[in-house]
Amino acid sequence: HVRTPSVKFAVDPLNRCFAIQTWDSILNFHTIESDIDEDPAVEMRCEEIGIRPGGILDMCFLGGYELPALLILHQRTPTTVGRRSVSKDTCELLTISLSLAWNKYSVISRSSGLPHTCTRIFPLPKPTFGAFVFSRDGILHYDNQGIDLSFSLSSEGLRRFGGNLRPLFPTKSAEFHLPKLLTLDLACMVSVAENDFLLSDHYGNLMAMHLTAQGQTARDLHLKFVGNCVIPSSIIKLDDHHIFIGSRVGDSQLLEVDRKKGGIDSSTEDEKKSSDIEDPAALDIATLMDLDLDLLSGTGKEDDSDFKFSQNENEKRSITYSSAGSREHRYSRLPTFEVREIQKLLNLGSVNDMMIRPSDQSKYGVGHPEIISACGSGKEGCIRLLTKGTTIRPVTQLNFKKATKGCWSIYGAERDFQNRRFHALVIFSTVSRTILLDTKGDLRQISDKDVIGNEITICAGNVLENKFFIQATPSTVRLLTIDAKKIGEDMKVEEDHYIVEACLCDPYILLRTDLKPSVSETSKPHERIILYQVVLKEDSTGAFLQKIDIAEQIRNLFVTLKAADQNGSKVTSIWLHKYHQPIEKKAVEEKKKGDDTEDLEAFLYGDALDKKEEEEDEEGKEQEAAYSEEFVILLASGEIHGSVSMLTIPDARIWYCAQGVLEGTRLLKDIDTKTHSNDTPKMEVEEMKQKVTITEICFHSIEKDSMPYLFAFTSVGDLFIYRAFSHPEAEESRATFRLQKFEHTLITRSLSAETEECMDYAAANPKAKAGPSTRMNDTWQLGRRIFPFENISGRPGVIIGGHAPVLAVNEYGYLRFHPLLFRSPDSKVGKSGGFQNDKRKYFLQNQKLHQFERSRRGLACVATLHNRRSRDGLLAFTTGGLMQIGSLPRKNKYDLSTEMITQTIPMKSTVLSIAYHPPTQCYCLLLCHEFIAKASVEEKDEKKNEKKDDTKNENAKEEEKNDNQKAEEKKKVEFRDVKFEIKIFSEDTWQEVGSFSKLEPNEQILCQAVVTLSNKTFLALGTSKVVSEDAISRGRVILLEIYFAGNIEEDKEEEKVSQHEENNHAEGSKAAALGADEKTVDGNGKSNKSTSDERKGKLGVRAYSQYEKGPVCCVDQIDSRLVVTVAAKVLIYQWNAEQRSLIGRGFYDCKFFIVKTRVIRNYILTGDYRNGLHLIAWDRDMRLLVNVARDPGRCKVLGIEYGFYGNSIGFVCTNSEKRLQIYRFRSDDEDSRVGQKLLAYADCYLGLRGSCLRSLRCRLLLQKESKKRKLPTGELRSTPKTDIRTVTIGGTLEGAFFSVMPVDQAMRSRLHALGGAMVRSMYSFGGVNPIASRRRGTSHRRLKKAQTIVDGDLLKLFLSLDVETQTEIVSNLGTTRSTVIEDMLQLHLASTLSA
Repeated sequence: HVRTPSVKFAVDPLNRCFAIQTWDSILNFHTIESDIDEDPAVEMRCEEIGIRPGGILDMCFLGGYELPALLILHQRTPTTVGRRSVSKDTCELLTISLSLAWNKYSVISRSSGLPHTCTRIFPLPKPTFGAFVFSRDGILHYDNQGIDLSFSLSSEGLRRFGGNLRPLFPTKSAEFHLPKLLTLDLACMVSVAENDFLLSDHYGNLMAMHLTAQGQTARDLHLKFVGNCVIPSSIIKLDDHHIFIGSRVGDSQLLEVDRKKGGIDSSTEDEKKSSDIEDPAALDIATLMDLDLDLLSGTGKEDDSDFKFSQNENEKRSITYSSAGSREHRYSRLPTFEVREIQKLLNLGSVNDMMIRPSDQSKYGVGHPEIISACGSGKEGCIRLLTKGTTIRPVTQLNFKKATKGCWSIYGAERDFQNRRFHALVIFSTVSRTILLDTKGDLRQISDKDVIGNEITICAGNVLENKFFIQATPSTVRLLTIDAKKIGEDMKVEEDHYIVEACLCDPYILLRTDLKPSVSETSKPHERIILYQVVLKEDSTGAFLQKIDIAEQIRNLFVTLKAADQNGSKVTSIWLHKYHQPIEKKAVEEKKKGDDTEDLEAFLYGDALDKKEEEEDEEGKEQEAAYSEEFVILLASGEIHGSVSMLTIPDARIWYCAQGVLEGTRLLKDIDTKTHSNDTPKMEVEEMKQKVTITEICFHSIEKDSMPYLFAFTSVGDLFIYRAFSHPEAEESRATFRLQKFEHTLITRSLSAETEECMDYAAANPKAKAGPSTRMNDTWQLGRRIFPFENISGRPGVIIGGHAPVLAVNEYGYLRFHPLLFRSPDSKVGKSGGFQNDKRKYFLQNQKLHQFERSRRGLACVATLHNRRSRDGLLAFTTGGLMQIGSLPRKNKYDLSTEMITQTIPMKSTVLSIAYHPPTQCYCLLLCHEFIAKASVEEKDEKKNEKKDDTKNENAKEEEKNDNQKAEEKKKVEFRDVKFEIKIFSEDTWQEVGSFSKLEPNEQILCQAVVTLSNKTFLALGTSKVVSEDAISRGRVILLEIYFAGNIEEDKEEEKVSQHEENNHAEGSKAAALGADEKTVDGNGKSNKSTSDERKGKLGVRAYSQYEKGPVCCVDQIDSRLVVTVAAKVLIYQWNAEQRSLIGRGFYDCKFFIVKTRVIRNYILTGDYRNGLHLIAWDRDMRLLVNVARDPGRCKVLGIEYGFYGNSIGFVCTNSEKRLQIYRFRSDDEDSRVGQKLLAYADCYLGLRGSCLRSLRCRLLLQKESKKRKLPTGELRSTPKTDIRTVTIGGTLEGAFFSVMPVDQAMRSRLHALGGAMVRSMYSFGGVNPIASRRRGTSHRRLKKAQTIVDGDLLKLFLSLDVETQTEIVSNLGTTRSTVIEDMLQLHLASTLSA
């Protein structure tokens, strides 16, 4: 996954054409202006120009040609390390000139004899042109005709190519701080300036490279270490000061590059003193003159005599340093780079392994699991904790057991250390009254204030820079001080009206009133829009409310739009927003230019610094003046199309007006109300027949000075989101933006079973009141559901409440949605902040829900809370009446830029496997990292067959000392080696508490698993040891017993082990016998025999091992027995606790190499590297391993897992061909050969290499029971259609996750038909048919009868379509839009990782 991508792609620097390698032997050239459906301008087969299929390593377009010229690096014949003496220098450069007008091509140059280690080429910009060719040990320069310069990275590279490469380092490499053992076979390069480049190898070493050239002729090359970066896959230049490094194995980086001259000075102090040049500018000129003199004297390209080496090594070394010393002063004033990281973008990297922590083990007790994945490679290796949704990190909680319609926090006079005000009061409203809480200390209810308490509160908040606050009830608007004391007179509405909705935006408050239900119908308009402004008194001692009359303007607006009926305008929702509208910058007057003498005097006397500060202040004022504040009133109205109108304050002029929100129109255009005619045909859809209206709107800018979003809830529960974008061609008095639909896949509806049950109960109990034992109608009966906030846990965003609460944040300019989950009300807060509950494993499924709750615990209201106990926190009320005070994921700890919330724990090494150890509640990680080892030449050759003897006499020790002294005098050879170890981390803090690294030389750990043998839990390891090329690899089974150090019982057990080891040694037991390898191991892997007080808080490790005849690839457990796979064999062992040995009980030969093993009950599913799947059963009566069935096809397995759906079982498999396949065991089928053959039940092309699979049980959905059985009042019970159903979650080497879940036949047929209809109705991106791409490779005979897996990614696009298109698609299928959304909602809720 780190290597060069298989698809080759190149673009002409003049944007005339691009080249793409479609297959292994075909190159297509397209012009930039051509369409996707057009044939390529030039099509070339590789065989026609002498390139073997699959032999292209890299390609790029060259500059400096009149016609497009493509440079191809290919390998004529493949070679390996073993054939190096016979076949080397097999790479070749090929230049092709294209004639797009005549659709022809021609080969213009060839350069053969390049090293076989060449991998990449990078074109050079003008004026040099040409290209760099990177190999493992050298850098070659191609000048559009051939290789003119070549440089070696090491002395071994010089020796390897027989002096054909010249040395790269003219001085000692230590002076330039270059990394050791530098290799460039996977290097990435980018040009940052003329002849200046940034280069990075596959270890993340960032280096600056300078090419000395005269015109288009290259002369010399210089390399210097700059810093460390992520392991790159590609580097691209964004502008002159920014580059982007993309990585496949870790996070990507955005870097800022500052290029300076004169930064490197490699000359010594004596050379500086002896230099006659003192002026820096003159030094640069002298350096350039010296370069020209060297070229004339024959030290450049024309004469390579200085670089022709003799056979004498000492003579060669002296010549090398002499030639380097003559040019050493050239590099004294070379440019340098200052690189600074601006931003790091999350990239999961390759998923090597993963495990799923159940919901009962989650830290905050929420009802969803957590994925713990081992991602990345090398120094980018890490552990990532991923959750589908987030929860509130609680500080305190209180269960009111009453539904809450809204809550608001009020700022007080107390401030924090940042001079920010603390919240002093919290106002929350139930369905009948208002409650006031004091938040200065502990939460306590207060009643000696002037806050209206006998009515519900519609809206509340601070005004006039937090000096006062307003409370709006259904009948009154009251102004109060921050001490909750009433000031001024209350504003009352008319007696026959009441306030339905209110919105506050300092210093205005907007009200929407309606007729009381008790008032009879009249000819007066029902709705009225009232606007008040809070005005500060002249003496600044108080304030009062002043009414602004806008009724006439609003009435004229709706009459013009013809959106009013006989009773008047139909305003269904309101909002008040302060919009920062950009304006044109005023022209800045030209500054007067002073004389040079005045500038010099100003610089000498320090006036230049003052002038600079004044200029910065002026620039800041200009930026502030570039935005103007506009207070905007938003009115949502209409029952057919849904219109949104915006009016400015205080003149109430029409600023923006659009229709089509309810239709989900992609673009909301600003219509002219003067010439508008309502001739748009009505949309005849099912929802519109039910008179769907806009029930709630919100217009908010998530980040400062960013374009706002429009959120709109409909009466059927759908949520439409529109994003504003700049529109400079708008009229002068109109808004300078337009609204475009933001495509999302949120489903905010409820299940139909819940809706029907609520409607049946409401019809049977029309006079029932809201209470704990009743369920109200499915429509939302509480307050607002859209809550924008500026700062919660360091993030701005929007919380969407209701039955499906969601947290919306803006990450990298894109809106991300994360479900907001809530815990069980009966859980208690623990000391560490988690929840303690004895029955929390399935509390979210089995517990009764409140009358306002549906399939998920909803969010009634939320408000920010900033006080001494909750800094930048929030206060939330669930629909069940539970109040929680806490925080959201912190910005510096959690990443919300992807669909799953991610927490990264860096390991700086490759994590190959994860295992959980229940007795110690720790995670065991299998780590692998490279290091640079040193050894003499003789030692390196002898290490292959070296064996250590534990018993040595004194004479041997003395001889060893003498040999060591002689070895120190010998030349040391550095080489890269790999080290494997097991590290143990705490579950809560992820701190290392132990490790195990005692392995034999050249031994590697291949697998690990936690097993329970004889009522004792072990960590089983499988290893492999490569002795030499001509010897068979062998391995060991290692059992690690992990315990808490300092335990008396474990100390006694340790004594028994030591005594057992002595007995074995006395009996002359060999190393192959099972025994204790390591007694007590501390965090460093060393033997520890300290007292229990010193070992307090650490973990001890005791190891037992047994040799096998091959590499131990997989370990697992079946019926308290150990399952071990050794190469192609499956072995069953039984642990003897008394003798501490493994006893063989059975074996089975799979005929090839096993890479994966999964055990369930008495069945063993193995994945073979070549021969597909094998299903083996352990016969408990006969105590034998029996072959059940196998896949007769050829398949390189990467991951396997079981899947269940009722009484049916399936075997999920991913292979190296990027396919996802599901097999079934059907003995009654004729094709199964009486059950001996596994049948391919479902198959699809995944496009990703699935590395690991894990299975989870699906969530039980709420189903409506039969009406014959009488249910308790308002109760819904979970009745699954099947006994069990699982969802399989997989991780891929490309850094992605996928899931597959079984569905019933009716739903599958409906969704499969929907996918086909969407392909015919939608535009295909890149001209690729989604369904045809999933069927790729199904022509094989064993896959012909396999069913196609329904593409869930394609079905998600259905939710982003407009309502009219959705209705048109489903009407042709004979179903309805609501039915399709219901199916998708069931799949969403059934998945255990969903909210």
